[in-house]
Amino acid sequence: MEDGAIVMAESSLGLAVTLEVSSRYFSAHDHYHARVMGTEGSGSLPPLEIFKQLGGRPMEVTPRQPRPRGDENPYTNAYRRQLDHFVRVVSGQAETELPEEQVTLMRLLEAAYESAASRREVALSEE
Repeated sequence: MEDGAIVMAESSLGLAVTLEVSSRYFSAHDHYHARVMGTEGSGSLPPLEIFKQLGGRPMEVTPRQPRPRGDENPYTNAYRRQLDHFVRVVSGQAETELPEEQVTLMRLLEAAYESAASRREVALSEE
């Protein structure tokens, strides 16, 4: 297993993404964050905050999140909701979706490994 990785990607629409991960960060608790910056707005996690240029000024447009149960944080709440959905699917009370996001993620990971091995940029075809 790798100790860490940095992936730089660009979408067909010109969206640039940099992802940095490491299993070598030692701390009392996990640290994670995501930040998106664009010409018309920006967003970040945690906490979820979204800002958009409206009338020439940045305005917060963060959607309201469902209230977690009791003292649950939003991440634990999301996992609980995923588990609840899984139980409903297994019991026949809900339909399951095809894992399209996971297939896309695996294609991206395979391209990152290919890029590292060949030391060149790798383009993904749109399927």
